[in-house]
Amino acid sequence: MAALFVVGLAAQRRPSASRARDALWWLSYNILAPLVAFAGFSSVTLDGPLARSLLAAVISSWLVLALSRVYARRIGPRGSERGAVALAGAFGNTSFIGLPVARLFFGDAGMALMAIYAQLRWFLPEIAVAVATAGSYGERKGKRALRSSLRFVANPPTLVAVLTVALRMSGVDMADQGLLVGRVMAQLVGPFGFLLLGLSLPLDPWRGDRLSPGDLGALVVKHAASPLCLLAVAAVLRVRVPAVFVLGASMPCAFNLVVIARLFDIDPKKTRSLVLLSTGLALATIVAVLLWR
Repeated sequence: MAALFVVGLAAQRRPSASRARDALWWLSYNILAPLVAFAGFSSVTLDGPLARSLLAAVISSWLVLALSRVYARRIGPRGSERGAVALAGAFGNTSFIGLPVARLFFGDAGMALMAIYAQLRWFLPEIAVAVATAGSYGERKGKRALRSSLRFVANPPTLVAVLTVALRMSGVDMADQGLLVGRVMAQLVGPFGFLLLGLSLPLDPWRGDRLSPGDLGALVVKHAASPLCLLAVAAVLRVRVPAVFVLGASMPCAFNLVVIARLFDIDPKKTRSLVLLSTGLALATIVAVLLWR
């Protein structure tokens, strides 16, 4: 993954870098993401307390997205700046960082719960929700609201997820196939994602990119409001959510926001700064907890 990340950074200096980035994103969103959705929705069975906990996670995730969008309206007049703040506040790194951290603190059972949370906390595939959100800020043409709403459901990952659930409800058992696809995707998605990240990360020196105190509010939403919202929804529903879900809700900004920002005309430098600061804050907290223990 590290080697492919460096390859992506080096490839940015070539004239064809933009076309390569677009092609890799198309492959990721239209092929890899639907396969990941199939793996998750074909092999996970929900019942009892876990289903109720996930219901609380779904409700709180959408509430936090709404909060992030409302807060982003106060940041500035430019849609690209608002988009960076809204994305950073709502979408966390539940895979690249969340899975190993869950295993570190809660063992293999915790890692499995984090995988379920990462896959189902929006009810829809997360990449579809993130892309639809970015599209509402990055494109400023007519009928934007309607087009953005349709993107939440009219996209390859969501369509595959819905089809998979429909087949399971009709009695088709695809658990073994889903596990097989999941194992293959676990080997491919990480390296592929780091290559795409290298192709998308701005190359100029990082100096904070003039983040304002208002921009930093996105990190308050991500690290504080998000887990608190999950606990509040769980209290209203009278559900005791696993601690792993609370950990997942407080994870730092997702790496792929840098890629999405570059592709959808969202401020890439501001997005990069929020992701780097959020990740640094989270890692420092994890190290401090480990040392305390």
